[in-house]
Amino acid sequence: MAFVCVQAANHEMKVEFSAKAFYRRASSYMALGKYALALSDYEYVTKACPNDKDATMKYEECKKVVTRIRFEKAIAVDESSKSVANQIEINTMTVEKEYDGPHLDVDGLVTKEFIYALLPYFESQKKLHKKYAYQIILQILTLLKSLPTLIDITVPKKHKFTICGDVHGQFYDL
Repeated sequence: MAFVCVQAANHEMKVEFSAKAFYRRASSYMALGKYALALSDYEYVTKACPNDKDATMKYEECKKVVTRIRFEKAIAVDESSKSVANQIEINTMTVEKEYDGPHLDVDGLVTKEFIYALLPYFESQKKLHKKYAYQIILQILTLLKSLPTLIDITVPKKHKFTICGDVHGQFYDL
């Protein structure tokens, strides 16, 4: 590797040796899978030797790896963690006597009558009791888990269908 460092004459040798040491350590970190440590060393090298194409290329490569790992960590699902939905204990929640809104049936199922009673209650800017809100959410969760995540649609020839919503650029998913 050739370092092209542009520094003052008296500091050039010191920066070049320092940059080489950081470059070698960064390469070692990459080989060991310690990408975040490698990234900081490559960053030093690219600042010390901004004209070094090899160091810049390695820095960009390492940066992509670190970004990918961070993204994967951000979207990872921890299967061992307990769902919040399983921690909600509806039976321990009591509806206060002062609550004047619509009530769910004894079995706690959301009915058409409950929804129709809820509409004017919301229109008057009142809040649904949290017990009923949790029950609605848990029932929706149960419903969504029972439905398929992918639905095949057959479109007859010379017909079309319209997608309402946003596919967020994921046309291959569509």
